[in-house]
Amino acid sequence: MGKFKHQQHSSAGDFQRRINELNIEFWIAQHPEDAADFHTQLDRIAGEMNISRHDVRIGMRIGVLLRRFAQFAQCIRDHGYHVNMAKLSTVEQHVVAIQPEHEPQVEQFLIEYFTPTVDDEVLPQPATIAKHLRSFIATIDEQAAKSPRGNQQRRARFIRNHNGTTRFSANLSDVEAAKLQAVLKKEQREGMELVDAFAKALDSRTITKVHLHLFKDQAGIYHLLGSGPLFDAPALVAKATPSEIDASASTAEYRPTPEIRKMVQLLDGTCRYPGCSRPAQECDLDHVINYDEGGPTEPSNLACLCRFHHTMKTSGRVHYTLHKDRTITWYFGENTKTTKPHGEAIPRAMFSQTWAEHENKRIKLRRSA
Repeated sequence: MGKFKHQQHSSAGDFQRRINELNIEFWIAQHPEDAADFHTQLDRIAGEMNISRHDVRIGMRIGVLLRRFAQFAQCIRDHGYHVNMAKLSTVEQHVVAIQPEHEPQVEQFLIEYFTPTVDDEVLPQPATIAKHLRSFIATIDEQAAKSPRGNQQRRARFIRNHNGTTRFSANLSDVEAAKLQAVLKKEQREGMELVDAFAKALDSRTITKVHLHLFKDQAGIYHLLGSGPLFDAPALVAKATPSEIDASASTAEYRPTPEIRKMVQLLDGTCRYPGCSRPAQECDLDHVINYDEGGPTEPSNLACLCRFHHTMKTSGRVHYTLHKDRTITWYFGENTKTTKPHGEAIPRAMFSQTWAEHENKRIKLRRSA
């Protein structure tokens, strides 16, 4: 028997295996309640750990996996917790649909796969693990080896990063992907990055006129709705047509006017549910006090909620209160959570204090002593 390269003693390797150990043993100890609400269980742990619901869901599922395959879990312990959460998540996704009668074969495969046979062996990355595991499962349980239908569907997403850029991702058929690649290669000149070829293709082929909503803050800086300050787009700012936004605007109708919608989006920035970062422009506007109960359609009674969390609120699973400073208190039974708005119309981080303000206050207090 050999030893994986990353099992060698080193400060970095020992540190990572310690992290693996803490993660693995913690999630093994977390037992989801089968009869309890799925999402509120995730919310409770996500709030206590200050991590995303997605990470909680992965952790809980890994815990179920390792309790289900106890010998595999012991194999990981025996090798010093040499498997990290990303690899375990890959395993979990591919064995979740295995029928009980096939579990012994799958567990034996996992133990052999994650046991080194030669010294300095490198443990494969998740994509390779997925390929090997799927190929094995196909020999014993073909239905369990198939990709979920959702993964086969065509789809595209825009995901805002935190550095002034947005990531566009798409699942296409192989034929569509080949066509796109051919178009980009045609646009790509020598030395040009593929992303520049993509932008060039858009500029040369797009004929649709689009409107970008800009907002000018109190410091005179323009912001692109949902994306932040525009420091590197002077041409776009030069063409901007200022529009007035009224925080006290209201309408007697149930549906907010475009001006009210824009105002609420600029105030909230994202979905206001704890831990959700869905951009405000992709959210519904929720009446805090229901419209049919007398709640007005105005920014002070509206909050941005993504469709998923809007449905949770509408179904009565959670409730919230919107305060005058636009902080929101969420009520989960006896527990509460508070979220703050993060939109472009919020002049600065709430409850913050500049160095100058702090020092001036300190001097004033000193002189009044």
